[in-house]
Amino acid sequence: MRFGGLWPGQNHKIESAKLEAGLDCCVSTFERMQHRRDGDKLFMSHCDTIVIDEFDTFVDSGNEDNIRRLLDNHLGRNPKNQVVFASATVSKHMSAMA
Repeated sequence: MRFGGLWPGQNHKIESAKLEAGLDCCVSTFERMQHRRDGDKLFMSHCDTIVIDEFDTFVDSGNEDNIRRLLDNHLGRNPKNQVVFASATVSKHMSAMA
């Protein structure tokens, strides 16, 4: 399996090369995922599993529609794709989304 991570401050060319080479699993914050968008197309078509870290921050800040769009786009490409949410805390709003 090929794993990779996207984080703020990482060189854009390095990130692009990772994504274009194809990753089985990518770990990133939702903010960085949004940064890697081109319109509604994520540069992650070869990625089977996405792990979104610090998920509580984005749910609590009202990004639910963007999160749902990401889920629809990623899970809609292949029913075997997976999305994992990681957070140190779980708010009531996050529990309601689950």
